[in-house]
Amino acid sequence: MSCRIWVVAGLALLALMALSLASSDFNVIPLPDATYLSETTKIPLVGPDFTFVTSITDGTLTANLSNPCMLTTVPGSWHNWSSPPLSESATPRVLNTFDKLSLEMDFSSPVKIFGAEMEGNAYGTWGMDAFFYDGATLVGSISRDVTTPSGALLFAGYSNTDSFDHVVLDVGSADAITLGAAEVRYSFDAPRQPVPEPGTCTLLGLGLVGLVGRLRRKK
Repeated sequence: MSCRIWVVAGLALLALMALSLASSDFNVIPLPDATYLSETTKIPLVGPDFTFVTSITDGTLTANLSNPCMLTTVPGSWHNWSSPPLSESATPRVLNTFDKLSLEMDFSSPVKIFGAEMEGNAYGTWGMDAFFYDGATLVGSISRDVTTPSGALLFAGYSNTDSFDHVVLDVGSADAITLGAAEVRYSFDAPRQPVPEPGTCTLLGLGLVGLVGRLRRKK
């Protein structure tokens, strides 16, 4: 009887773990590789350097900005960036948040993939974050340490089950002076499939198989 109870309990736990994995479908894209670039569309930053903009668009998707950002270009009006494979280009156009340490982008339509590269304006290593929201629900977040100069990194993620209607980019320290964001990309589709994490579930499943075998032998 005790073995039966353990089997039932184990099966219930396995079901809960599977449900948890399915519901937390947020996946990080660490590098702007060929797959990411081919699956997403870049929103161009159009306008002369030192122009302030409150939105950016490619004609299909518009991202409304929480505060005006100044258009700059590496290496002229923005000092530096990283190089491939860490970034898409060493000389991007950059949104300079000017006197703000965070930037919210509200999308005209929900997206499945979103990414932007970020760097601080002052030399040093800064903890930077991207928060991906569906309404008031936080779908996922990315935290990375970014070093200036020449250390810009990609903050990109996707979901197969959820969409993002806005994203918040943030640098936690005022010593970074301001936030630079570049290579803003999106997709309405999420063809990438998350890599399953079999470790814990597989071990539990094997254990349950063993218990069932023992129970049958005792019969």
